[in-house]
Amino acid sequence: MVNWYGGPEVGSRLGPFLVRGVIQAGHIGPVLAAENTVARRVVALKVLRYGSSQNPGVRRWWPGDIPAAARVQDPHLVPIYDWGEVDGYFFLEMGLIRGPNLNRLLGRNRGFLTPERTVGILAQAAAALDATHRGGLVHGDIRPSKILTPPSGPACVLSLGLETLRPLVTDSSAPQHVPDFAYIAPERINETGLTGRADTYSLACVAFECLAGTPPYSATSIESLVLSHLSKPVPHLFALAPHLGFEVGEVIKQGLAKNPEDRYATAGEFAHALRQAIVPPGASHWDTVVMPYPSSATSNPELRQDS
Repeated sequence: MVNWYGGPEVGSRLGPFLVRGVIQAGHIGPVLAAENTVARRVVALKVLRYGSSQNPGVRRWWPGDIPAAARVQDPHLVPIYDWGEVDGYFFLEMGLIRGPNLNRLLGRNRGFLTPERTVGILAQAAAALDATHRGGLVHGDIRPSKILTPPSGPACVLSLGLETLRPLVTDSSAPQHVPDFAYIAPERINETGLTGRADTYSLACVAFECLAGTPPYSATSIESLVLSHLSKPVPHLFALAPHLGFEVGEVIKQGLAKNPEDRYATAGEFAHALRQAIVPPGASHWDTVVMPYPSSATSNPELRQDS
């Protein structure tokens, strides 16, 4: 039976999968918690909305770049186990990571993370992105909700980004949300040749938000956000978070350069530069914090130490 989210009912079977719950609904289909009764593992199961397999355009495209994404192996990428078609659904079987995504983690901590926790998470996300780029792919959809932060174990990036699934989300009925455009690289807007440096830009936006409590650009409309990414001067982190020092802002400013050639060559280079600016070689744990945290942050223990 098909439910409101366009997928099989909780408790039903889909080929070898026993559906245990709904993790997230989505425009192209839900992500389900499921048990693979053959492989004997609990997984995250992405299914395209019921009837998608009968769409000639989707059928011609499927599975697109999914096999290439599955071949990219990194401890900080959510693994893709299998994909195919069963009972009228196209499906994608992925590892199930238990824990909040970075967006929820920021919400729990009033929008901030400690500098060191920020660089720890971003370094792991950068490793995943560099592995993706070495595999010949661009993620294209890096934002806090795409970075999973389990309480134990490494941070992980959801393997499938917008560029992999673009043929499924280009129809004009797809909903667009203002917050999603807070992390979009200028060249994605202009469609002027996408490289891995677009992901570095998005990661720099995430870093800015973790450290300042807000993305670099904020607006109430998609149009205003798009214009900001294209032409508005890059805000300097020092103006919002002077306690971090000037050099940290300079690193993020380079990561947010409008011209991709002016950014760091890889996401890993950006993460390394950020770590060096926050905790220089030979510095003690908190040597770089030269001013107290903003008053909005000091009441939250999560912001004063890593957990």
